[in-house]
Amino acid sequence: SDPVLASDPKNPPSAPSCPEVTDKTKDTISLAWKPPEKDGHSPIQGYIVEMQEEGSSDWTRASDPDKLIPKCEYVVPNLKTLKKYKFRIKAVNAAGESEPSLPTSEIIMKEVLEEPDITLDVSAPDFLNCYAGKPLRIPTI
Repeated sequence: SDPVLASDPKNPPSAPSCPEVTDKTKDTISLAWKPPEKDGHSPIQGYIVEMQEEGSSDWTRASDPDKLIPKCEYVVPNLKTLKKYKFRIKAVNAAGESEPSLPTSEIIMKEVLEEPDITLDVSAPDFLNCYAGKPLRIPTI
């Protein structure tokens, strides 16, 4: 009979961690996650990001369908402003895809506005420029 090479069985990896939002705009979201604890005795080849739009029970691929994401981070583009989404991650090795990670909570896509941090020196010029529609508060010390 033919010789056979014995090797450890290969299994799909365990699920990655739940993705965390690292940045957000009105139409993109940056996600990061931790790799799975178990690789199924085969190196992780990459990741798949899936999303679920509010009101839908279907999960669709948010990342390029022909490519795996090589790192534990991804920016999801072209999202609809004021829509809510959930995201989850799958790890992939030679044996196949992992179970999906726990999904994020619903995330509404809107611009994150941050207040500016302004420090004035007593030797500041006699006038300041401020963009129209933006408040400028100068606290007393």
